[in-house]
Order: sequence, then structure tokens, then C-alpha cells
Amino acid sequence: MQESDDDEIDLYRILRRYLRKLSTKQSTPSWKRLNKKLPGLKPGFYRRKHPGELLITVDVSGSMHDTLRKYLYPIYRSINEALRQLARIFDVPSSIYYAEVSDQIHEIPREDRYGTAETAVPGIYLVKLPTEFFQERKEFVSGGGTNYQPFFETVLTSWRKVSRTSQPLPDLIIFLTDFEVNLDFLHDPLYKALDTRLIWIYFPVHRSALTPEITPPPVGQAIPYYRLRTRLSLHPA
Repeated sequence: MQESDDDEIDLYRILRRYLRKLSTKQSTPSWKRLNKKLPGLKPGFYRRKHPGELLITVDVSGSMHDTLRKYLYPIYRSINEALRQLARIFDVPSSIYYAEVSDQIHEIPREDRYGTAETAVPGIYLVKLPTEFFQERKEFVSGGGTNYQPFFETVLTSWRKVSRTSQPLPDLIIFLTDFEVNLDFLHDPLYKALDTRLIWIYFPVHRSALTPEITPPPVGQAIPYYRLRTRLSLHPA
């Protein structure tokens, strides 16, 4: 079954909707702008928009390895291209962070970290050179099971330590998964704060199933990978 173009979802539109924000910390004084409190006596301000903080998270548990080898690089490229478009609009790039999880947050092997910088939270990296970092990966470090709770607890409690602007949460989390995991913990009201900041891009366990039945996650929006409009085709052969 083929999806029509009308059913495809553009990653750029997703990122623009979630990452667009106005930062009063980036105000620039200018006499070309009217100061409403003291007109003519003090300059007004330009307030620069910036495209926010994005956290890309990948489930690297064993069930995902073959899928990641096949589809991760095209998704990386599509995200990177969408972020480049945003940077042209806002004049500054998004802050991109990256994490790999299974039953814990994994530290990426040093040889695969090129283009990143460590943050105050081990296993969450600031991506400074997206084009260089988002390259094809053949192997992934994984743990003995799959449990996302430690990851989400870390985001909720420690993101200020990670954020370059000390904001409490990332503007958007894109989480790549096959949903072979128990998400009951997300029913806790504690995680409600992530509901409008989380997009799951999921891959069906059975590769031939283009319309997999899944239980909607308690938090966030779930999008099947085959509906993404990407630079490289993600439809199975």
C-alpha cells in the first residue's frame, strides 16, 4: 500500500512549528525602533527569533540495530537539511543535542563523536558540526534491555545543566523507536510537560507492515517513518 503525497509529513514543517520561539535575551537596541516607555530618549529593541533546542534521541536496543543501519542516515540527512533551512530564516542555527538509549543513556564511542561536545550530563551531546556528525553508523552500543524511564527522568530533572540557555526543557525531542518497550510510566502526570515537545518516529517491527497497529503513546505525537517526506526514500523495497 502506497501513501499519497498528501499523507506525507514534512520534517521541515514539524521542526519549524516546534522550534520557532522568541527570546527576549537576544534583544538588540536600535534607534530605528520606538521605545514605548521613553520615545526619543532611549532606543527601542529588535528581538531576534531563534530556532530553539532540539534533542534527537535514538533507541539503540538490539531490536533496532538492523533498522538503524538501513534508515538512520536518511533521517539524519533530512533533519539536518530542515535545520539548515531554519538557520537561513532565523540567521542562527538551532542548538542540536543527541542521545542514544536502551535501558540507559549510552556514551557514544569516542571515534563516533566527531563534531560533538560533551555536556554536563554524560551521554547527551551538543552537536556542533551536524553534517560531519550525522554520518552512517554501522555499529551501536546497547544495553541488556529497553527502558526509556531513566532517559526521560534525566531530561526532566537535568536539562538546565545541558541547555546552553539554561532553559528547563528542550523545545523538541525527536525520538526514533520501534515501540518494543513498556511506556506505562509515561501516564504519570510528571511527564505531561513533555506532551507538546515530543515526537516519536517509529518503525514497524514487521518490515512489510506499512500500516502497523500501535497503541498511541501516553505522551507526544507518533509518526510512522514511511510518512516522512525525506531526501532519501524510506519506503521498503
